[in-house]
Amino acid sequence: MVKGRITLFWPVDPTIGDIYAQAPSIAMQYISKILSLNGFEVTVIDCDMILSREEIHNYSDKTTEKLIDMIEKTNPDILGVGSYTVTMPIIAELTRIFKARNLDIPIILGGSNPTLLPNQTLNFLPHIDYFVRGEGEYTLLELVQRLKIGKSVSKVKGISYRNNGIIVHTPNRPPIQNLDELPLIDMENFIIKNKFTYTMVWDRGCVGDCSFCNAKAMWGPSRFFSPRYIVNLIKHILDLYSNVNFSYSTDNLFSNVFWVKKVAELIHKELPDFRWSGCGTLLPITKELINFLEKRGLSSLFIGVESVHPQTLIFFNKTKNPSFYIKKVHEVLDIIENSNIWADFGFIGGAPNESKKDLLSLKEFIIKINDQYSRVRGDWQRLILFPGTRHWYQYLDGEIKIQKLPSKIRDMWVPKIIQKYDHLVWLAPYSYLIKNNNLSVNELIDIFINCIEDIGFFRKKN
Repeated sequence: MVKGRITLFWPVDPTIGDIYAQAPSIAMQYISKILSLNGFEVTVIDCDMILSREEIHNYSDKTTEKLIDMIEKTNPDILGVGSYTVTMPIIAELTRIFKARNLDIPIILGGSNPTLLPNQTLNFLPHIDYFVRGEGEYTLLELVQRLKIGKSVSKVKGISYRNNGIIVHTPNRPPIQNLDELPLIDMENFIIKNKFTYTMVWDRGCVGDCSFCNAKAMWGPSRFFSPRYIVNLIKHILDLYSNVNFSYSTDNLFSNVFWVKKVAELIHKELPDFRWSGCGTLLPITKELINFLEKRGLSSLFIGVESVHPQTLIFFNKTKNPSFYIKKVHEVLDIIENSNIWADFGFIGGAPNESKKDLLSLKEFIIKINDQYSRVRGDWQRLILFPGTRHWYQYLDGEIKIQKLPSKIRDMWVPKIIQKYDHLVWLAPYSYLIKNNNLSVNELIDIFINCIEDIGFFRKKN
């Protein structure tokens, strides 16, 4: 039996660059709000809200100790930890040390690896007491309510744990169908030491099925908050926090055109000076849609284009009609250029069958975008093998091979905290390359370095 104080911890992504504004975790906001509304005393320690940029970029043992001291000062009865794959090395270090010093405090872990690889993660982290799989709000609430009164947790859907040394997975909890039932969120439970940008998410899940992404495996099919909920949340945040900047991680902005038009109309009607942005897929974009949204506050977009090479687009499962898709890329470039919005076009290099010519021509295409289009910026990153993706299962089946980055390159590209665990691919995929069938490791790395130098990742336009 435990009491009612819960500390929630959200780790830092040690690979992020300076262009990313520090923003509070949306997951921790929803989870902390639901726990608070149900009588728990909650404190959120979100690393983006308390660490300096130097501490983030040069994450060290000293930083881990600082965070553990902060957690202990909150005197929690339960420690809840959020995660995603790139932060798992930090979670492994922090929770191991915390548990050794606080044997009686249950640790509950949620996130992509606990959801997608629960057996491996439980076996690797024996000091973690419970996993919450998938959406965490109601699963965590039910779990801690039962722990509080000493009741069996075996009937809680969506958790994994050990029972006398045997790993138990309860049935999955169905995704929340009506997202509007979730409360309006804020940062009342957060420890905040840094200025922040407020990130909004207008949907969950994904309409796409890109082979390099695990969003659908993690969140399920695409679901949307209603236009009324979205506008109410914007007003709520503006009322609470003056001069706050907004960012957006909505993945499906254009997948439901009727919905996004309704959102835009309501924002414009009730907040006519509010400017907003989002992420979306390429194919639904039309001149009419962009003009409609621009007049109602749309200011910027991120579009994951990924490639302009047919075989790579098929490998990424972006389209079954590459020629139409590539034509659409050029069409959307012109649509954006003739609008008053800004757009980032994201590209990925490193598919196993790409040739040197393919990779260099992709680089030249991105440079051409940056030179010829004043309102569009093209950016590049290398392909990473993440657990739970289609590529991951192709790797397990032997269809995709991987290679560890040479130590000199790892020191340049991969933070030390990740390197410490890079004997495990699923824990530290940033330390690996997907093996190219046409190029040696050194040839591939030389091309990647060339792309980074000439394009970078979200390099600002001159």
